[in-house]
Amino acid sequence: MLGRAAARYHGNLINMEGDLGLALSVRELVLAGERYRARLAHDLLGIGPTEMIALGIVQVEGRQTPSELARKVGMTSASVTELLDRLERAQLVKREAHPTDRRKVLVGLTPRAQEAVTTVYRRLDAVLAGATSPDADARHLVTDFLHDAAAALRDAVDSTDPAAPTAEPVSTATLSDRD
Repeated sequence: MLGRAAARYHGNLINMEGDLGLALSVRELVLAGERYRARLAHDLLGIGPTEMIALGIVQVEGRQTPSELARKVGMTSASVTELLDRLERAQLVKREAHPTDRRKVLVGLTPRAQEAVTTVYRRLDAVLAGATSPDADARHLVTDFLHDAAAALRDAVDSTDPAAPTAEPVSTATLSDRD
Protein backbone atom coordinates (compact mmCIF):
# COMPACT_ATOMS: atom_id res chain seq x y z
CA MET A 1 0.00 0.00 0.00
CA LEU A 2 1.28 3.45 -0.92
CA GLY A 3 2.01 5.99 1.78
CA ARG A 4 0.28 9.37 1.55
CA ALA A 5 3.27 11.18 -0.04
CA ALA A 6 3.93 8.32 -2.48
CA ALA A 7 0.26 8.17 -3.49
CA ARG A 8 0.21 11.94 -4.15
CA TYR A 9 3.43 11.68 -6.18
CA HIS A 10 2.07 8.69 -8.12
CA GLY A 11 -1.22 10.48 -8.75
CA ASN A 12 0.63 13.55 -10.03
CA LEU A 13 2.56 11.40 -12.50
CA ILE A 14 -0.58 9.76 -13.84
CA ASN A 15 -2.39 13.08 -14.24
CA MET A 16 0.37 14.80 -16.21
CA GLU A 17 -0.36 15.50 -19.83
CA GLY A 18 1.52 13.90 -22.70
CA ASP A 19 4.84 12.21 -22.44
CA LEU A 20 6.05 14.18 -19.43
CA GLY A 21 4.03 11.91 -17.15
CA LEU A 22 5.42 8.88 -18.96
CA ALA A 23 8.98 10.20 -18.74
CA LEU A 24 8.65 10.88 -15.02
CA SER A 25 7.08 7.47 -14.43
CA VAL A 26 10.02 5.84 -16.21
CA ARG A 27 12.36 7.98 -14.10
CA GLU A 28 10.58 6.76 -10.96
CA LEU A 29 10.98 3.14 -12.09
CA VAL A 30 14.66 3.56 -12.97
CA LEU A 31 15.50 5.25 -9.66
CA ALA A 32 13.61 2.63 -7.64
CA GLY A 33 15.30 -0.15 -9.62
CA GLU A 34 18.73 1.36 -9.08
CA ARG A 35 18.12 1.75 -5.34
CA TYR A 36 16.99 -1.88 -5.17
CA ARG A 37 20.00 -3.09 -7.16
CA ALA A 38 22.38 -1.00 -5.03
CA ARG A 39 20.89 -2.45 -1.85
CA LEU A 40 21.27 -6.02 -3.11
CA ALA A 41 24.80 -5.31 -4.36
CA HIS A 42 25.76 -4.11 -0.91
CA ASP A 43 23.93 -6.89 0.94
CA LEU A 44 25.05 -9.78 -1.28
CA LEU A 45 28.54 -8.72 -2.32
CA GLY A 46 29.58 -5.69 -0.28
CA ILE A 47 30.05 -3.58 -3.42
CA GLY A 48 28.67 -0.31 -4.67
CA PRO A 49 26.20 0.47 -7.44
CA THR A 50 28.82 1.18 -10.13
CA GLU A 51 30.50 -2.16 -9.51
CA MET A 52 27.11 -3.86 -9.74
CA ILE A 53 26.34 -2.09 -13.01
CA ALA A 54 29.64 -3.36 -14.45
CA LEU A 55 28.94 -6.92 -13.27
CA GLY A 56 25.44 -6.76 -14.75
CA ILE A 57 26.78 -5.62 -18.12
CA VAL A 58 29.29 -8.47 -18.26
CA GLN A 59 26.66 -10.97 -17.10
CA VAL A 60 24.15 -9.94 -19.78
CA GLU A 61 26.50 -9.08 -22.66
CA GLY A 62 29.38 -11.48 -22.01
CA ARG A 63 33.11 -11.03 -21.74
CA GLN A 64 34.49 -7.77 -23.08
CA THR A 65 37.53 -5.55 -23.06
CA PRO A 66 37.97 -2.99 -20.30
CA SER A 67 37.61 -0.17 -22.85
CA GLU A 68 34.25 -1.58 -24.06
CA LEU A 69 33.09 -1.83 -20.46
CA ALA A 70 34.28 1.72 -19.71
CA ARG A 71 32.22 3.08 -22.61
CA LYS A 72 29.10 1.21 -21.46
CA VAL A 73 29.44 2.24 -17.82
CA GLY A 74 30.33 5.82 -18.77
CA MET A 75 33.76 5.86 -17.14
CA THR A 76 37.26 6.69 -18.24
CA SER A 77 39.57 3.78 -18.96
CA ALA A 78 41.66 4.70 -15.89
CA SER A 79 38.58 4.65 -13.65
CA VAL A 80 37.37 1.33 -15.03
CA THR A 81 40.83 -0.13 -14.45
CA GLU A 82 40.54 0.83 -10.78
CA LEU A 83 37.01 -0.60 -10.66
CA LEU A 84 38.21 -3.88 -12.20
CA ASP A 85 41.12 -4.03 -9.76
CA ARG A 86 38.62 -3.79 -6.87
CA LEU A 87 36.35 -6.43 -8.41
CA GLU A 88 39.30 -8.73 -9.08
CA ARG A 89 40.51 -8.40 -5.47
CA ALA A 90 36.97 -9.31 -4.37
CA GLN A 91 37.19 -12.36 -6.68
CA LEU A 92 34.21 -11.21 -8.75
CA VAL A 93 35.90 -10.74 -12.14
CA LYS A 94 38.80 -12.33 -13.93
CA ARG A 95 40.92 -10.91 -16.70
CA GLU A 96 41.78 -13.32 -19.48
CA ALA A 97 43.92 -13.03 -22.58
CA HIS A 98 42.03 -12.01 -25.70
CA PRO A 99 41.91 -15.02 -28.06
CA THR A 100 42.97 -13.09 -31.18
CA ASP A 101 44.72 -9.93 -29.96
CA ARG A 102 47.62 -10.40 -27.56
CA ARG A 103 47.52 -6.71 -26.61
CA LYS A 104 44.02 -6.97 -25.12
CA VAL A 105 42.36 -8.70 -22.21
CA LEU A 106 38.77 -9.74 -21.72
CA VAL A 107 36.86 -9.25 -18.49
CA GLY A 108 34.66 -12.12 -17.36
CA LEU A 109 32.75 -13.00 -14.22
CA THR A 110 33.79 -15.54 -11.66
CA PRO A 111 31.25 -18.23 -10.73
CA ARG A 112 30.57 -16.35 -7.46
CA ALA A 113 29.74 -13.16 -9.36
CA GLN A 114 27.58 -15.02 -11.89
CA GLU A 115 25.56 -16.55 -9.07
CA ALA A 116 25.17 -13.23 -7.23
CA VAL A 117 24.14 -11.26 -10.33
CA THR A 118 21.65 -13.97 -11.27
CA THR A 119 20.23 -13.77 -7.74
CA VAL A 120 19.84 -9.99 -8.06
CA TYR A 121 17.92 -10.33 -11.33
CA ARG A 122 15.77 -13.19 -10.00
CA ARG A 123 14.83 -11.17 -6.93
CA LEU A 124 14.08 -8.12 -9.06
CA ASP A 125 11.93 -10.23 -11.36
CA ALA A 126 10.03 -11.62 -8.37
CA VAL A 127 9.37 -8.11 -7.01
CA LEU A 128 8.22 -6.88 -10.43
CA ALA A 129 6.02 -9.93 -10.98
CA GLY A 130 4.01 -8.89 -7.94
CA ALA A 131 3.54 -5.39 -9.36
CA THR A 132 2.40 -6.34 -12.85
CA SER A 133 -0.87 -7.49 -14.26
CA PRO A 134 -1.55 -11.22 -14.10
CA ASP A 135 -2.59 -10.86 -17.75
CA ALA A 136 0.29 -12.28 -19.84
CA ASP A 137 -0.61 -10.08 -22.84
CA ALA A 138 -0.38 -6.93 -20.72
CA ARG A 139 2.98 -8.03 -19.31
CA HIS A 140 4.32 -8.66 -22.82
CA LEU A 141 3.05 -5.26 -23.95
CA VAL A 142 4.86 -3.51 -21.08
CA THR A 143 8.01 -5.57 -21.67
CA ASP A 144 7.97 -4.70 -25.39
CA PHE A 145 7.48 -1.01 -24.58
CA LEU A 146 10.37 -0.97 -22.11
CA HIS A 147 12.62 -2.74 -24.63
CA ASP A 148 11.69 -0.22 -27.35
CA ALA A 149 12.12 2.73 -24.97
CA ALA A 150 15.57 1.50 -23.94
CA ALA A 151 16.55 1.12 -27.61
CA ALA A 152 15.34 4.67 -28.34
CA LEU A 153 17.39 6.03 -25.43
CA ARG A 154 20.50 4.10 -26.54
CA ASP A 155 20.04 5.45 -30.08
CA ALA A 156 19.67 9.00 -28.75
CA VAL A 157 22.87 8.67 -26.72
CA ASP A 158 24.78 7.18 -29.65
CA SER A 159 23.38 9.65 -32.20
CA THR A 160 25.89 11.91 -33.87
CA ASP A 161 23.23 13.59 -36.00
CA PRO A 162 23.25 17.29 -35.17
CA ALA A 163 19.64 17.47 -36.39
CA ALA A 164 18.50 14.92 -33.83
CA PRO A 165 15.63 16.22 -31.71
CA THR A 166 16.70 17.93 -28.52
CA ALA A 167 14.65 18.17 -25.39
CA GLU A 168 13.74 21.52 -23.96
CA PRO A 169 14.73 21.85 -20.30
CA VAL A 170 11.88 21.37 -17.86
CA SER A 171 11.93 23.92 -15.09
CA THR A 172 11.32 22.80 -11.55
CA ALA A 173 8.55 25.40 -11.38
CA THR A 174 6.75 23.59 -14.19
CA LEU A 175 6.93 20.32 -12.25
CA SER A 176 5.93 21.81 -8.91
CA ASP A 177 2.98 23.68 -10.47
CA ARG A 178 1.36 20.30 -11.12
CA ASP A 179 0.84 19.64 -7.39
